Amino acid sequence: MAVTSGRAASASDPLIGQILDGRYEIVALLGKGSMGRVYHAQHTVLRKTLAIKILHNDPHSAHQLTRFRQEAQAASAIGHDNIVDVIDFGMLPNNSTYFVMEYLDGVSLATFLKIPPQPIAMHDLVRIALQICDGLKAAHHAGIVHRDLKPENVYLISRHGMAHFVKLLDFGIAKVKGTRTITQDGQIMGTPAYMS
Repeated sequence: MAVTSGRAASASDPLIGQILDGRYEIVALLGKGSMGRVYHAQHTVLRKTLAIKILHNDPHSAHQLTRFRQEAQAASAIGHDNIVDVIDFGMLPNNSTYFVMEYLDGVSLATFLKIPPQPIAMHDLVRIALQICDGLKAAHHAGIVHRDLKPENVYLISRHGMAHFVKLLDFGIAKVKGTRTITQDGQIMGTPAYMS
């Protein structure tokens, strides 16, 4: 994947303003975590708003690359409205791996639960819970177990005129049926506060 100059690069992040592979313009940094960074991007021809997740370039972490690739494959394989859609996958010139997914304009369930000025209506909570169940059911039918379901990995957007439309994110530690496990026996996976 080639990186070419678009708008002026940001001093804080050299990818901002760059065009990846002649088609993805990096607009802004959306967030960063232990595995990588997520950027707001736009397809240069289609003018479609997207999100690009780029894995930190660590040449010594084959395990991390396997998890990252599995996250993209798992989310893409499910093909359900309540799962974030992964569109493309590739590699940067510095050997960092990336994948392109739909851009979600909304808030995480964790943020949503902290911001309302009054109690959340029961019918809204039920609708959110049912959509989470629908997404997980589709994942399970595809042979995928999420293994890190928590409010931060549930995103709420508006879609089809419906507020609080659920998108499940972050399949980085998912268990995929028919694949070799990427964890060691006895290793704890997930976020402790949300593990069963």
